[in-house]
Amino acid sequence: PQSLQGARRLAQLIRDLEGQRKARLAEAAAWFEDQGVETTVVSATGRASSQILEHLSPCGADLLLMGKRGSRLTERFSLGSTTRRVLRRSKVPTLVVPRGDPSDAPAEPLRGKRIISATAFSAACLMALDATLELAELLECHVDYVNVFRLPVPFALTAAQWPALLSGGTLEEMEHMGIRDLTDQIGPDRATRCSPSTTVGVSVSEAIRDLAVETDADLVAVPSHSTEREHPPLFGSTARRIVKRSRVPVLVYPVRYLERRFGLPRGEG
Repeated sequence: PQSLQGARRLAQLIRDLEGQRKARLAEAAAWFEDQGVETTVVSATGRASSQILEHLSPCGADLLLMGKRGSRLTERFSLGSTTRRVLRRSKVPTLVVPRGDPSDAPAEPLRGKRIISATAFSAACLMALDATLELAELLECHVDYVNVFRLPVPFALTAAQWPALLSGGTLEEMEHMGIRDLTDQIGPDRATRCSPSTTVGVSVSEAIRDLAVETDADLVAVPSHSTEREHPPLFGSTARRIVKRSRVPVLVYPVRYLERRFGLPRGEG
């Protein structure tokens, strides 16, 4: 019967996929072992995001590593659905790595030894800076503490007028005040490891992406959200866009994790 043949084909397909999965997991485990990382392979069945999150607590994970692109054709140019779901619910920092071109040479570790820590001057961003500086000490990296001045899209007030833009003097004054505020948040004790920086852009995520390329940064670090609302989103829109558009890995700190790890930021208690 056709139904029996279909069931046999499906069973064979499942066996083939299981074989491919085991081979890829073994290959990945061998790579980690070569890097000196002790590896345990876990294979699970079910919704990928749910299985990943359920495994985090029992294994005591400190970091979750995810690819940015999905396997579906529609996700090759966006943030994959599994990664997006995990970022919404993860209780540990998640490192999202963009997919490289197969023709590219293997990436050198810590090319520029530089991390960008993006800030919106919120308590969450200040805690994220604390976490990033701890990481920078371990990796012997320098941190750029960056704030983006987000400008409105230029538009003509009337058909006969030029688009309204900030004057050079006003922008220079804004940048000066931004550097001063960033320097105050960094503090004198951490100035050797961290530098204040400002940049301008219509889009925060695009400005951070371009700055990471210009400065040869190895990593961008952001909190999962930077709002001060009583009930902030689990994964903010700005953080999502930075992850989606970045050409370098992005480390996302869940704000609940930062609160447990660092408590109230300096000046908040």
